[in-house]
Amino acid sequence: MSTTIETRRSAATTTLWAGLGASLVSAAAVLVDQATVGSIHARLAEVYAGYDVPWQDSESFLVTWLLAVGLLGTVGWLATLRGATRGRRWTAPTATVLFLLGLGAAGFDMVAAEYGRTLFPTWITALGLLPVVVGAVATVLLWRERR
Repeated sequence: MSTTIETRRSAATTTLWAGLGASLVSAAAVLVDQATVGSIHARLAEVYAGYDVPWQDSESFLVTWLLAVGLLGTVGWLATLRGATRGRRWTAPTATVLFLLGLGAAGFDMVAAEYGRTLFPTWITALGLLPVVVGAVATVLLWRERR
C-alpha cells in the first residue's frame, strides 16, 4: 500500500526558495565572470584609465564584497526559510530587516563610483537587484501570513 504525503507550501515559502536561488545565481555569476570574462577587471581598467593609480586592490575588494554579500544573503534566506517553515513569529520582522540590508547593499553596488564613474558593471548591479525584488515580495507575503 502506497501513501502519498501531500505538503502544502505557502506562497511565502515558495518565494523564499526563489530568493535563495536568486542569491546563489548572483554569487555564481560573479565567480563565473571572474573565471572567464573578467568584466569587473575591464570596468575598473576603464574607470581608472588616465589616472596613475594602482587599482588592482579595488578589484579584489569588489569581488570579495560581492561574494560576501552573496554568502550572507544565502544565510539570511536559509534562516528565514527555516523560520517560515516552522511558523515562527520572528520570521516577518527578520525578513524585513534582511530586505533592508539587501536593499542597502544593492544600492551601494549601484552608486559606488570613483572619478564620476560607477565601479560595478551594469549587469552585475541589475543581477544583484533580483534577490532584493524577490525579498520585497517575500516580506509582504510573510507579513500577510502572520495575521
